[in-house]
Amino acid sequence: MNPMSNHQESIAEQVVLNEIFNNHACYEAILKIKRWKFIVRIPGIAQKISKEADESIRRNFLSFVSNKDVLAKEKHYISPINN
Repeated sequence: MNPMSNHQESIAEQVVLNEIFNNHACYEAILKIKRWKFIVRIPGIAQKISKEADESIRRNFLSFVSNKDVLAKEKHYISPINN
């Protein structure tokens, strides 16, 4: 066996696995979108769910984080001695 061919086979397998994972993630996303569209059409709960989704997005994605916190998390500090 040529070591190069084994390496190429492992790369090819990894590409196939990544493609399967990507297809599955796309399928799940499409299902979530279809569920959302179905739920929004229901007159009694559409407003409540939209409000909850807006609050969840604001709470989780639109929160302020200072630059110092981000740099510290990435292990970059103001003092050159600590870096």
